[in-house]
Amino acid sequence: MTIRVEVEEAPSAAVERQCCAGLDVHRSMIVVCVTLPAGGGRLKKVWNEFRTISAGLKQLAAWLSEHGVPHVAMEATGVYWMAVYGALERAGGFELTVVNPHHAKALRKRKTDIKDAEWLAYLVRHDLVKKSFVPARPFLDLRDLTRYRRTLVETQASERRRLIKLLEIAGIKLAEVLSDVFGVSGRAILCALIAGGQSALDMATLARGQLRRKRPQIIDALSIELDEHRRRLLALQLDAAAA
Repeated sequence: MTIRVEVEEAPSAAVERQCCAGLDVHRSMIVVCVTLPAGGGRLKKVWNEFRTISAGLKQLAAWLSEHGVPHVAMEATGVYWMAVYGALERAGGFELTVVNPHHAKALRKRKTDIKDAEWLAYLVRHDLVKKSFVPARPFLDLRDLTRYRRTLVETQASERRRLIKLLEIAGIKLAEVLSDVFGVSGRAILCALIAGGQSALDMATLARGQLRRKRPQIIDALSIELDEHRRRLLALQLDAAAA
């Protein structure tokens, strides 16, 4: 259902595109402004609202097609624009422009959703903004995977730092003896610390390979016994660090 229609004298500025739409995208709602030539040097503006659920996005694409709009602009607001962009891309027939919010706001101060949508339509109509680069779908998928992997690696590294910090607070200088606390020997010793009930000598025998030469230093590093609270916390951190 159309929420508003206006017809006014067209601005004198050079027009690059006749039929355009500006989308002000929010989490649950999209406000759309379509600008169309009305004849006699006049400009017609039509506003509408759509929900961001799948049915609403299909209605948006159909409504834009009914008005013969080939050019659509939206701001890159958080991640909300991505579903809208994808739906219109799948619908086909639209030239989509994603606008950097800082570029649009730098040109004019706007206060309402209706004005936001109208201003975006004006910008794309007069070709006053550049398109933000949006990679093709295979590259978007690859970027999602690589970014998620980086997040996991950073989270794991953070948990490992917390674990070593816990050992330092407890007075266990294992990181000074082992170059890799999370190697085979280091993990075996950490598991023994968590289980409790083993002497420093018993835990030092868990060292493998060349680390067997450092058993005296390992015994010195493990000479302090962990209390139950720290053993429980160490178990949680080791699980997170090993994920």
